[in-house]
This record gives sequence, C-alpha cells and structure tokens, in this order.
Amino acid sequence: RDVGALGAQLKRAADIATLPYVAQKAVRRDADALRVALRDDAGALAVLRSVVAQCGTATHAASVALRGPLGAVLGALAGGAENVESRLAAADEACRGALAPVDLLARVASALDRARAASGARTALPAEFSDLRNDLIAASDAASTTVPTHALAALRAIAANDAAVAETELLAAERAVDSKLRAAAAFWTAEAKRRAAAGPEVSALLEPAAFLEQVTREYGGCDIKVCQVVRSAVEGLAQKDAAVVTGRGWVEHLDDAGFRDLPRSVLCVFRELESVCHEKARQWVPALVRKATAALAYLDAREGGADPRAAEAAAQAVAEELPRSNREIARNSRVETPVEENLRLLKRALAEGLRKKEPKADGTAKAQGWGENLSRPERREALRALGKSSPEILKELACLQMCKRAFGTELKPGFGPRLREAAFSVLEELDAAAANALVRPPELIQSESAPAVASKSVRKSKRQRVLRDPNVDAQG
Repeated sequence: RDVGALGAQLKRAADIATLPYVAQKAVRRDADALRVALRDDAGALAVLRSVVAQCGTATHAASVALRGPLGAVLGALAGGAENVESRLAAADEACRGALAPVDLLARVASALDRARAASGARTALPAEFSDLRNDLIAASDAASTTVPTHALAALRAIAANDAAVAETELLAAERAVDSKLRAAAAFWTAEAKRRAAAGPEVSALLEPAAFLEQVTREYGGCDIKVCQVVRSAVEGLAQKDAAVVTGRGWVEHLDDAGFRDLPRSVLCVFRELESVCHEKARQWVPALVRKATAALAYLDAREGGADPRAAEAAAQAVAEELPRSNREIARNSRVETPVEENLRLLKRALAEGLRKKEPKADGTAKAQGWGENLSRPERREALRALGKSSPEILKELACLQMCKRAFGTELKPGFGPRLREAAFSVLEELDAAAANALVRPPELIQSESAPAVASKSVRKSKRQRVLRDPNVDAQG
C-alpha cells in the first residue's frame, strides 16, 4: 500500500475528528465579537445567548454523529478496504450537517465585521471626488442601519432553527456590505492615485498628534492593530510595550503577500508614517514604509493590466529606490558564519560544556544559538533545508556527542539531545537508506576507564591528613 496515501487519509480523518472542537472555538470568537457589536441592545444579547447555546448543542451533536462514521473509516484503513474515500466523505458530511448553526453564526459575525472594516470618506482632505465620496457616505449610512437589522433578524431565525429565513436575512446583509466595500474601494483607489500624483508634500498635511487622532477615529472600531502600529510609530513606543505589542507583532510577521492583501487605505496610512514618526521609531518605520509603498506599486501595476511577474518587478524597483534604516544596512552587510564553522564550534561547545553566553562561551555563543534554534520543532523546515543543501552536515548533527553538563538534567535538559534526534529524524525523512546505514555513537562522551581512575591518587582533605598523621597519633 502507498504509505503516503495512507498517511494522507489518516490525517483527513484526524482533521474531521477535530471539527467540533474547532467549531467550539469559532463560536466563542464570533460570540465575543457580536457581544461588542450588540452591547447596547439587551434583547439582541438575549437572542445571541440562545444562539450560542444552540451552537453548543450542535457541536455536541456533531461529536456524537462522528463516532460511527469515524469508526468505519478507521476500520477501513486498518483492513485495507477500497471505500475509504467514500467513508471519509460521509463522516465529513455528517459533521458539517450538524454544524450548520455554527456556520450561520460565523456569517453573521463576518457581515458585521466587514461592514465596520470599510472606513468612511474622510473630511479632513480636500473633497476632489465628491461623487465617489457621496456614494461611499450613502453606502456607509445604508450599511450602518441595514446590516445590524438583518444580522439581528438572522440571529432570531437561527435561534428559532429556521435556516431558510436566516439565509435570506444574511444575503440581504451581505449585499449591503458588498455595496459599501465596492464604494470604499472606488473612493480609496482614486484617493491613492491623487496622493501619488501630488508628491511627498501630501504626507505633511497633518501634525503627528492630529495624524494619530485621525487614524484612531477611522480605524479604532474595526482594526485596532493598525492603530497600535501608528501609535507606536508616532509616540516611539517599544515593540514589547503592552499598548502596541499586538499590532507590532502582527505587522512584523506580514510578508509581501500579506501587505498586498491589506486595504489600500491601510497601505496609504503606513506609507505616510515616514513624515510623522518619532525619532525612536526611525529604526523600523522605513522598512514598513518601503513594504507598503511596494505593495501599492504592485497593486497599481496589476490594475493597469500587468502580469504578476511584471508587477513584482515594478514593486522591487520602487522598494530599491526608498531609503533604508541603519539597522537594515547593518543587517544586510553582516557576514554570515559558514555552516561548517558553526558545526565545529558547536561540537566543541557540547564536548567541553561551555556556557551559552560570552565570555564563558569562548567564542561559541553564536554557534550554540544556531544549534539551539535548529533543535526547536518550529524550525524543522530550516533543518530540512540544511539537510538538502548539506547532507553531510546533517549526518554530523545526528551523531553529536556531548558531556554531561551539555546534556543537562531532567529538570533542565540541554538542547544537544533534541538537536541530535531532530537531525536524525530529518535524515530518515530525506534519505532512509543513509539513516539506516549511519553508525551513531553514544550521546554522552565516554569518560576515562575505571582502572585508570582507580590508579590515580585521591587527594585527601585537610581533616583526613591530620587524623592520619602518625606524629599526631604519637602525641596522643
């Protein structure tokens, strides 16, 4: 049998088994969001509590409904039957059918969240697009009244177990949201083009405090992470500051694709941070401005009919022209230590039990940090890439030896054993034959033999020497 296909089918069965648990987490998240949106309506909150209770009953029913189909799936997998796929489809259908109220609740929460996410037309800037601005204001006003009304009606229908009425109300709410999003996209596209044509002086329209107040007013109700990023830049707050840690962590982990998925309005806000940021934020704001500007250039190129490769080239050209911070320049100019040198220093540190920090690390601190990072489960992909590019290095890591101090204790284990086993596991995955042929020495470095140790003279303590001194005995 194909081991890969068997593993994939087993993984699908595990994913289906966790659907009720995932649904419970989604219900809690959506209910929290709806409580905030409906906090001023006691009747709506009562309906929401009823819907949450119904969703809890649905998740329990889904767990019960899965027992029989999942048992049949596991039996088919163990017996090598040919109808595993059909049994998996039956189990998935049985679970998702029971979770229909959970899906409807998620659509209600999504409609309200999307209605808040599309910001309205700002009044602080010149009204050069009066028609687009009026359309956006009208769509925003309509959505602000229509969406909550239909959302509440949909919640009542879900509580009454009337899926048809809930579907009708949700479609009406989603149409209102879509009209607002289309109007917002048209307005902000025109506004972004106007700013691009106006030049850099547009970013100096507002003082930093006014800029932060305006962003907080427009994004505070829909995306608090954007406000936190802007506040950190304007006020110079540190990345680990409790007031901005969520937003800073979010924007730091955004890649190029993530920036391109952001609304244009958010990208335009990030692009303007260069002129209003605090002196303490000059080390990370240029990178954010460059990524936002590159994302806008990519979106403009795609809207102009360019293919993805040409749009990517245009974005890179724009990013190269923008200035970089001193931290980025230093990071890019840093000379990387070769893998062979890291391995040599790591083996020495583990053999001698050196400390992880200088000066007691004796020049091996970076190599130990390299090895400790590779030993972590979340860095398995990096270890796999190392195995593909340097298989001999991976074999050396799988055969690491260390002293007792580097090995650690049960309460405080060292990273050496984890790295050794992780490297061998990746080697088995990449080249099973090489892993089977590999002769691995013991983890702990063998100490001196027992006879040699016994032959050495044992140094006595001062008290023992005094007690065994014949002169002392004679005097006594």
